[in-house]
Amino acid sequence: MSTNPIGVSAHLTQQAQDFSAIDFQSEIEKAFDSLQEAATDYDSKRDTPNMELVKARNEVVRLRVALTEAEAHLKTVEANGSWLDQFANSVASAERSVSALVDRFSRLVTNQLLRERRERLTVD
Repeated sequence: MSTNPIGVSAHLTQQAQDFSAIDFQSEIEKAFDSLQEAATDYDSKRDTPNMELVKARNEVVRLRVALTEAEAHLKTVEANGSWLDQFANSVASAERSVSALVDRFSRLVTNQLLRERRERLTVD
């Protein structure tokens, strides 16, 4: 148990309130009137949609759709890579094309040389 007065419950350290000055009947009637007003307000509105709520939900759906589209676009852009990535991919593609052309040209020259050699051997 704490010896600190702050640790003592408020109801033990505060002086007792005088509840005899409170008009309980009047307070109950105010609470009942407030409840009755809320029930009447509800009855007048219960068959109509809460347009503010509907609009807010529709806005959330619209924003979620826009976010999904933006995220898909971001993935596409990220998949394309940076300018350097795109340049490196273009260089690699060009290197593959040149390599394939060199290979084809080498085969063409080799075939021509072999054909000429065969022709010389068959002529001799």
